Amino acid sequence: MLHTDSNEKRIDMKIRSYQLFKYFMLAIVLAATGVVYTSCESDETTAAAPPVITGVRLTDPEQRDSTFTQAFPGTTIVIQGDNFVNVKAVVLNGFNLTFNPNYVLKNSIIIGIPGNLPVKALYPELPNTIVVVNDKGEASFDFKFLAPAPWIQLVKFQPPAAVGKTITILGGDFYAVEKIQFKVDDDVVAEVTDFTVGEDFDMITFEIPDGGTSDGEIVVVTESGEASTDYLSNPFPEFLFLSDLYQIPGDTLTIEGKYFDFVEKVVFPDGTEVLKEDLKFNALNTKIDLLAPDIAPGSGPVILVTEFGDEIESPIIYNEMSGVFKNWESEGGDWGKGTREQADGTKPPFVGTGNYLHMISPMDANVNWWTDPLVLTVQTSDRPAPAGVTDATPISQIGIAFNYYTGNPWTKGYLAIRFGGHPGSSPHAKVDPNDNIAGKSITRRWQTYVVPLSEIIGGETWGGPVTTWGQFKTATNGFDPFLFAQFFNANSEAQTVNQFWDNMRFVKLQ
Repeated sequence: MLHTDSNEKRIDMKIRSYQLFKYFMLAIVLAATGVVYTSCESDETTAAAPPVITGVRLTDPEQRDSTFTQAFPGTTIVIQGDNFVNVKAVVLNGFNLTFNPNYVLKNSIIIGIPGNLPVKALYPELPNTIVVVNDKGEASFDFKFLAPAPWIQLVKFQPPAAVGKTITILGGDFYAVEKIQFKVDDDVVAEVTDFTVGEDFDMITFEIPDGGTSDGEIVVVTESGEASTDYLSNPFPEFLFLSDLYQIPGDTLTIEGKYFDFVEKVVFPDGTEVLKEDLKFNALNTKIDLLAPDIAPGSGPVILVTEFGDEIESPIIYNEMSGVFKNWESEGGDWGKGTREQADGTKPPFVGTGNYLHMISPMDANVNWWTDPLVLTVQTSDRPAPAGVTDATPISQIGIAFNYYTGNPWTKGYLAIRFGGHPGSSPHAKVDPNDNIAGKSITRRWQTYVVPLSEIIGGETWGGPVTTWGQFKTATNGFDPFLFAQFFNANSEAQTVNQFWDNMRFVKLQ
């Protein structure tokens, strides 16, 4: 038995109140968009008898003997029969269509079913017929015009499954639903015919039947076709997508997946927890939005923890570190003023992973890249390939990432990053540590900056083209092997910068 929502009568009255106007307007649209064909015209101009329809087939001549009694809107069909002479009208599902008489022969008519033709599944009063009219009469042929086939997004219920519990199938095009089946190993173990379809045909609600508590699949059967999806009696959360690979504290981080109903917290690589009250779930419990916390710049999976203690790891690594070439765990390779330090929790940056580089100094308008203490140079003769990168990977798909923390505001300059050469040369990447919204420096939190490698490879001679990782990892020039980062002041005002660097690494860009 098929139920509709309690406001069925109101909806039905609304539909019927407007259907004459809608059908009138739609008839105009169908007439304006009627399918036009060209072919040979019949020599006869007057019908000897009323038309006769014997069947419907596709236009493929090889399928001339294969007839059918239903089709989707948008299909081109051949109406077969006799006495299709002096045809006055071709009516599909109650709508008079424009047709080209050149494609009307004595025994066949070729016509396209408009893609926007109303169907009986949405409007039960429609006749599901094809009618051909000539000057001697008309012929009617029963033919089902199908609604779109169904599709399933997910199945939602309070696990574990139990007989009598309410279950909802979410998806779309749930028109003319005949039944819902529960299958195990392709065998039907339960069938439901008592259900409720939402007024937008995007959900089906019913009670779990006897036999519906085993893992398998759920199948929605409609007159237009079937849709199926995996069915788990006690579904486990699935972590399918993480919107950001790199740490940007304060930005919205989105997690997508399935069955987030019992997620209690999100745990980051350094152990920082974001509890449920700070997580924003969508109505389907398939997406979680949260503000990325200020954490130590560590690497690892993001973990969902359920109220039952289950842990589900992200499919990608947050703050990927496989391509690290400098993390200041050892001395050497730096040119410029800076000290190796570790966080002690009492002063910026408060948190960290092992050693990092601390640089603090006044910044003037006129700096000399080779002498100024704010010039940072990093030895990079070791070029480890990041995860997912091979020798054939284009340089355009690779970047340099680094964690950066500024302890006090500075808004009059920028970081100039360049690989090979010196920062005053071009090309170099301009990295602005200022907040684009507030117009002020983002302070007191670790951030991740990613610079495309193609933007910072210098113009000096590299011994040949550098377009792939394989070429880059062995290329040299007069200034190699150094990565330069220099601070440029935008005007003559001197200011003090207090910054921290860690985990310089090659990364594969998304």
